[in-house]
Amino acid sequence: YQNSPLGWPVHGSRYSGGAAARQDRYVALVRMLLDAGSCLHYPGEPDSDDYFRRMLETATPQVAEILRAAKSS
Repeated sequence: YQNSPLGWPVHGSRYSGGAAARQDRYVALVRMLLDAGSCLHYPGEPDSDDYFRRMLETATPQVAEILRAAKSS
């Protein structure tokens, strides 16, 4: 699926069964992965924002907010 460890909870935040009821867990997991050093770019493509934009498209508003904040910091 060409996804990163960060990409999976971003995707799951919207598309996993019952994700709305567990949104706080997805938010916490995305924060944890970013705090641990997860990259907003697809591995091997550090100069491309394509992966970041794709994550924003699939993320819930709560998760997208975290991604945008991480990008701007």
